[in-house]
Amino acid sequence: MYFTGLRPAEALGLRKQDCHLPQTGWGQLILTKPKPQANKKWTDSGQSHDDRGLKHRADEEGRPVPIPPKLVTILREHLDEFVVHEDGRLFRTSRGGVISIGTYCEAWKTARAFALTPEQ
Repeated sequence: MYFTGLRPAEALGLRKQDCHLPQTGWGQLILTKPKPQANKKWTDSGQSHDDRGLKHRADEEGRPVPIPPKLVTILREHLDEFVVHEDGRLFRTSRGGVISIGTYCEAWKTARAFALTPEQ
């Protein structure tokens, strides 16, 4: 998210097939399937994360996002270390679920405290 400005739902829906990760240089993500979180009673599926299209785009229209070489390396290492979900998602819980917004917020809070000054 830091390198690309992705929304949390876009990062949660990122799949291996959406990543172009060359050996050297810049790569590209094609964002197509965000995983926004809502109360289960407000989703079509009855789950807390529904499959949605991107905001302001047709259902299957993707959004290309260039990614710098450093992020290409990070994603390559992530794919080498972790198994992707059966649907191709890069980021998942230990049981294969979609990461909750609460978990994301805790991780961001910890990262901010580590990387930023209180003024920032």
